[in-house]
Amino acid sequence: MAYSNLALQWCGSLQRPLTEVARVLRPGGVVAVGLFGADTLVELRQAWAAVDGYRRVNEFVTADDLRQVLERAGFASIDIQTRREVVEYPSVRELMRELKGLGAHNVSGGRPRHMTGKTALARMEAAYRERMGGGSIQATYEILGALACRT
Repeated sequence: MAYSNLALQWCGSLQRPLTEVARVLRPGGVVAVGLFGADTLVELRQAWAAVDGYRRVNEFVTADDLRQVLERAGFASIDIQTRREVVEYPSVRELMRELKGLGAHNVSGGRPRHMTGKTALARMEAAYRERMGGGSIQATYEILGALACRT
């Protein structure tokens, strides 16, 4: 058995590590994977989109994308479960502080190669608060859990 929880989404591509997992597992071996799905941090992504065209938040995979990657890697009997959690934060800064504390960083192409200025950050925070209707800040986390068997 091979197991990965909330690590593979930081890889540039899921295909390479999952193909390697399939290579080292014996036929009938099982992989269990937990990772963030496409709706993770959708509110933060939308708030940044109101500021500029950079990809400031990671793009995560859909359940369908994960299934295709697992199939191409040589897995079958694929079972994918999805769950959405909405977490409330007192402010956008608290959300971003938590993400930084987790070690989360943007690995997507199209991210800015320069420091984010105070004005851009303030505009994003205002866009986020506006989307929340002035109440507490909410952040969605979509969790994908997959079990698959190597053919």
